[in-house]
Parts: sequence; C-alpha cells; structure tokens
Amino acid sequence: MTLTARDETLTKDLDRLRRTHAGMDALVYLDFKAGTVLCVSAAADHPQEVFDELCSLCAETFTDLQPQTTQAMVVTLTEVLVLQRSSRTPGTSLCLILDPEIPLDEVRKLAQQALSQLEL
Repeated sequence: MTLTARDETLTKDLDRLRRTHAGMDALVYLDFKAGTVLCVSAAADHPQEVFDELCSLCAETFTDLQPQTTQAMVVTLTEVLVLQRSSRTPGTSLCLILDPEIPLDEVRKLAQQALSQLEL
C-alpha cells in the first residue's frame, strides 16, 4: 500500500509526539467504524493483532457501550491504554499506549492534547 503525503505527514507527527513524551510506547490512529488502523507510531514492534483489538475495543466503547463517551482508559500492571475519540473526524480515535508510572491525570490531558495537536 502506498502512503499519501498526508499519511507520511501524520506518521512523522505521531513519531515526533511519541518521542517528546517519555513513557509513551505507541500512538495509533484508527477508524473504529471501519475497523482499520490508519497510522501507527510505536517504540517497539507490536503484532497486527494488537492493533486489530484496539479497533474492536474502540468500536465497542464508542458505539456499543457509551456512544457519547469521548475518552476511555484501561489500566493494567504493564501499561495504560487511552482511547480518545476524535470530534473532528467521526468514527476515528487516537489510542495511546503508555507506561503505567505516568499519573492518570497527566495521561488524560496528554491524550486530549495529542488529538488537538495532530488536528485529527
């Protein structure tokens, strides 16, 4: 699949944002209505199944369970997953995978700021 200029710019922006925040393992921009990963920036390789599951989780969270929800978090011992729904592009979400040592209030703000900075 050939990347468009917008895809390349978005990939660079995701990479830049991830590198400027210590403890941010990955940023994933996806279309949860279509079940498609649109762009990924990750510090380490993740199996495609991880991103496919993110699409499913976002679809379940933002359409089935709580259609008015704009942000959701899943916290485990090894990571914090933040799902931030885009208000500019319906059906899309920015997902952040973060170190669990980052305070949750900071994580919430970071997800909102990231979506705003990327203009998604």
